[in-house]
Amino acid sequence: MSHDYNVKFFSNEEVIKLDNVYLFKIIKDLFDSSIPWSNPKYDESIILQYVKNVYSMVIIEDGSLKKNIAMSLSFNYKFKEYNVFYIAGIWVSKDYQGLKLGTKVIENLIEFTNKLGGFDYLALRTHNPKVIKYFVNRSNSVYPFSDLELTDEVVEIGEYIFKKLSPNKKFISNKLIIRQLYDKGFVVGKYHIINDEIVEKINSEISIENGDAYILVIPTQEI
Repeated sequence: MSHDYNVKFFSNEEVIKLDNVYLFKIIKDLFDSSIPWSNPKYDESIILQYVKNVYSMVIIEDGSLKKNIAMSLSFNYKFKEYNVFYIAGIWVSKDYQGLKLGTKVIENLIEFTNKLGGFDYLALRTHNPKVIKYFVNRSNSVYPFSDLELTDEVVEIGEYIFKKLSPNKKFISNKLIIRQLYDKGFVVGKYHIINDEIVEKINSEISIENGDAYILVIPTQEI
């Protein structure tokens, strides 16, 4: 079955105009549909955090069904003199996973938001090898996966994101790792065992099953 995909970008000015109840429903519906089991139970304050902080957003719609099937959204954090573009979520409905829509929605979010300008760093928290490999393939400056040593400002940005979003967890600053960020067993995305250096590094440093994750920090001029 072929699909007619429509990409919709919402700038900060457009996001502000959306009704919060409507925005909550859009995010929750896609969040729920991306989880590969029925009737997922979680603290809905997670969704409220997205609604409160969303800066820009991309939604992909299956045009033939008029149904939202993928989404990514960002927060805008100001730390010292730096503007940080934080990717807060990437979700693809389970019925559409494996069609590279996760890549498509990230690319569009970065492209559209970069056109607005003014960002120094991109950051996100993830333990999904596919997401990590996506960014490593785009840039040689994906910390902590770059061959370059962590700079003081990169570590400070990682610590800022950690304290802002998950201060009750354990943070290993010299590796940009958060221990047990996600609930045990709550694996985001599909995890495949692949024999390459990136996956070997992930397996040697974190436990995906226990919910460990990295904070990726990337200079925006390198993306």
